[in-house]
Amino acid sequence: GVKEVRKYVKFFNQKMVTGIVVVDSDKDGKTEKKHIIQNNPSFKGTTFELKDLVNLDKDDLTIEDLLPVNILIDEATKLYGHTFSVPNETTILKHLKKEKKEKGIHEDYKFDELKRIVTARILEEIKGKNINELKQIYPDYTSFLISLHEKIKEIQGN
Repeated sequence: GVKEVRKYVKFFNQKMVTGIVVVDSDKDGKTEKKHIIQNNPSFKGTTFELKDLVNLDKDDLTIEDLLPVNILIDEATKLYGHTFSVPNETTILKHLKKEKKEKGIHEDYKFDELKRIVTARILEEIKGKNINELKQIYPDYTSFLISLHEKIKEIQGN
């Protein structure tokens, strides 16, 4: 979770290894970014929220929002045995949580399982794909990775 970031920031301390922090562009992520920069000034140029790296028209943005929404909807539908709709303005995870509540689904422990299943599915899907195929299948996520790569090169002075 986002609160775990603080212990890693203390560990890296920017002396031997340059630590780079990326948090979600939601309330928790923005709060954490502000906290990190205020309490660890050496991280000012290496702490980012997703919206610093990728341009998507959403108020809030989580890492899951960079994935094709159908993957999360499909896997949530299988896991919970209920059909979920596609979100409009909110993050995919907030949307799924809201719909779970509306449908009377109280199995919160499955949310971590959903993330694990989605990760496994994506890892399987990307095997053997080249960058152009990945840009077609995962356009937002590859855009994020390319932007992050550029930031890392910039920070390292390459």
